[in-house]
Amino acid sequence: MERCMSVKGFLSKTNSNKAATSTTAFLKAHQEYLLTGEVAYATAPIVEGFIAGTIPATPALIQIKQVVFDHIRLVDEQKAQESLERESTRSDKPFQAVVRDAATGEVCTRVKDDGSVEKLQKYFDKPQDAERWVDRRLFDGAPSWYATVYHFTQEWDIIERGDSIARILKRPRGAVTKTNSYGSSTLGFGVKVREKAVKFSHG
Repeated sequence: MERCMSVKGFLSKTNSNKAATSTTAFLKAHQEYLLTGEVAYATAPIVEGFIAGTIPATPALIQIKQVVFDHIRLVDEQKAQESLERESTRSDKPFQAVVRDAATGEVCTRVKDDGSVEKLQKYFDKPQDAERWVDRRLFDGAPSWYATVYHFTQEWDIIERGDSIARILKRPRGAVTKTNSYGSSTLGFGVKVREKAVKFSHG
């Protein structure tokens, strides 16, 4: 039964309360899968170290989560590149942004204002446009979301959610500065109006 479990399903289990409260029991329960499953090429050496007592349970689980995540990400990147190669003939825009959930490796979705579900995968003419779109999607998304921008079929940039949040939060501060500037401008304009009024009276 364990051998039929997907890699993404296993990664999800590593974030469960059971894994957090009893790491040793969790590793023993999934030992066969980690030694013989799809990602055994990366997890087996870690599990063997755990069994031999050279790697404690908690560090072993942390390492396993990382290599499983790396495996999922690599597979998804390969699938994305294959998809881009197929879809590149259907779009004349050279840049594509794809938002994924690192916890599952799946392309994320959002519910639009009209109630329809949008897959967070879009083409752009410029990388700056792709980055701005990604920033808005990641700002509203989950902590585990990240984005990849492709130029045709080649990876262009990986955007982490923290970077997007920093850019989004920085923009309002710039707007505030502009507002202060307009306030100074208004004060100066008031002085000019007063001068004009005196000149009109004199005339």
